[in-house]
Amino acid sequence: MHRKFRIFIILIAIVVSGYSFTGMINRSVELKRSLHINNPVSEVFSATIVPVEIREWLPAFQGFKPIHGSFDGPGNQFLVTILVGKRTQSVLMDLTEFEAGKEVEVVLHLPHMDSRINIGYETVNNGTYLTVHAEITGKGLFRKSALTIFRPGLKRKMRSALRDLEDYLSKKQPET
Repeated sequence: MHRKFRIFIILIAIVVSGYSFTGMINRSVELKRSLHINNPVSEVFSATIVPVEIREWLPAFQGFKPIHGSFDGPGNQFLVTILVGKRTQSVLMDLTEFEAGKEVEVVLHLPHMDSRINIGYETVNNGTYLTVHAEITGKGLFRKSALTIFRPGLKRKMRSALRDLEDYLSKKQPET
C-alpha cells in the first residue's frame, strides 16, 4: 500500500514538473493565418473594424465602448464585450497601430492572458490579401502551460472566424 502511494506521488510530481517546465519554455503562443478575399480592401477593412459589421460574422463579439479616444489612431483604449461560453466578459483593448486600409493592431488584456492581434491588408488581384497574426501570452506559470494545450483549439477558432468573415463578405452587396 505504501509503495503504491509513493509511486502515485512520484507520478504526480513528474506530471506537475513537466507541466511547469512546458510553461517556462512556451511563454506565448503565436498563430498566423492568411487568405485571399475577393472583395476590395475598403470592404474587408470595414468588416474587421466596424462593430456593427463585426457582429455579423463574429458572434462572440458583443460590442465595444470607447474609454479614451476613438478608433482612428494608436494610443486609444476601448472596453470590448465578448461572449465566452455562456458568459459575457469585458476586456480592455488598446489600439497600438492604425493605418486605414493597411494595418490594425490591438492588444486585448484579459485576466489570464494578453493577446496582441495584428491584421494586415494588401490589394492583390482585385481582392484583398488578409494576414492575421496573433500572439497570446499567458499570465502565471500554469496559464502559460495551458496555452500549449489549448493551441490547437485556438487555431481552429481563428480558422473558423476567418472563414466566417470570408462568407460574410461574399454575401455582401458590392459597393456602388
